[in-house]
Amino acid sequence: MKISGDSVRSYLRDIGRIPLLEHDEEILLGRQVQRMMEIKACEELLGNPSQEDLAASLESQQRS
Repeated sequence: MKISGDSVRSYLRDIGRIPLLEHDEEILLGRQVQRMMEIKACEELLGNPSQEDLAASLESQQRS
């Protein structure tokens, strides 16, 4: 598949319209993703936990 210069130019112009994250925004989003991954791991480990069981498991992980 050959990509023309016009396609690349159009792509670069399109992505240039989207503002980049500030440093603190990137850190915050990274931490949120890590937390979501921890939650998913706990859910997989516990099966289908109640909110109380999930919270207790996450809390014990933070202490370790």
